[in-house]
Amino acid sequence: MSKKLITVIASSIAIIAGVLLVAFADTRGTAPELTCAEAGAPTSGFRDAAQGDCGVTSESFNEYAKWRSQPQPLKIVGLAAAVAGVAGLISVAVVAGVQKSRR
Repeated sequence: MSKKLITVIASSIAIIAGVLLVAFADTRGTAPELTCAEAGAPTSGFRDAAQGDCGVTSESFNEYAKWRSQPQPLKIVGLAAAVAGVAGLISVAVVAGVQKSRR
């Protein structure tokens, strides 16, 4: 096998694996439940339509926002793999173009 073919295959695998990780990897776990505030109690300003459009407590919304903003290391790795795969394919194309122009 030539080095070009090996690079194309490895780059294609990296792109596919990267796209799958970005699309399906989720390391956050299940979302915390939003709690409705009692009548007259202060709310976060957000409403939960799933529980009858009630005002959400600040504490439960802060917990939800913290869960939502957790870093996703597998998604970052997937993005890096996809970018590396694209770079590999571009390098093969550039080398092939240079070799073709020298002939």
